[in-house]
Amino acid sequence: MGVGSSSSQESRRFITNLVRQNCIVIFSTTTCPYCRMAKDLFRRLEVTEVKVVELNQMTEGQGRDLLQQLYAITQMSTVS
Repeated sequence: MGVGSSSSQESRRFITNLVRQNCIVIFSTTTCPYCRMAKDLFRRLEVTEVKVVELNQMTEGQGRDLLQQLYAITQMSTVS
C-alpha cells in the first residue's frame, strides 16, 4: 500500500476482504488498553477464530491509511 487514493482503495479492499473472510476481526494497537481487553476477552472465552491486525506493527503509512479507511467505513473513531 502506497500513498494516495490508490492506497486508500487498497486499504478499503484489505479491510473488506478481512471482514468477509473472518467472523471476528480486531483492528488494534499493541499499546491500546481497550484493544488488549478485547483480545483478552476472546482468549478467555477460548475463541480461536479471531483475526487481529496490529496497526502499529505495520509500516506507518499502512497503519494510518487503514485507520482512516476504518473511520470512513464506520464513522467511528478507533485506536490511534
